[in-house]
Amino acid sequence: MAGASTDSVFVFDLFFMGAMTGLVVYAAMHIEFLSDRGNTWFHLAQVIGVLGAIGTLAVLYNAIQSWRNRERRIWGKLQATLFVLVCLGFLWFAFAGNLLHFSSNY
Repeated sequence: MAGASTDSVFVFDLFFMGAMTGLVVYAAMHIEFLSDRGNTWFHLAQVIGVLGAIGTLAVLYNAIQSWRNRERRIWGKLQATLFVLVCLGFLWFAFAGNLLHFSSNY
């Protein structure tokens, strides 16, 4: 169960990063997209990013449970820890870049 939730968190994070990159590249070629016309798409991508950010709690919970479980091998524990670090890196990138700030100031 926990593996499925961590997978979905990574899908949200990757989709958010890809969507934001695609939107910025498209907006660089079509400057009129940086108006009310493009706001809907940016906000939709941000909602997905917020879901990925909230999902970091599930990844953290999975890592804690992994380290508490004596039956799991060290590689599973290290993998869960790596997943937490990747999610925290995503959070840092998203918050440092103000990518989850729902403002339309261009």
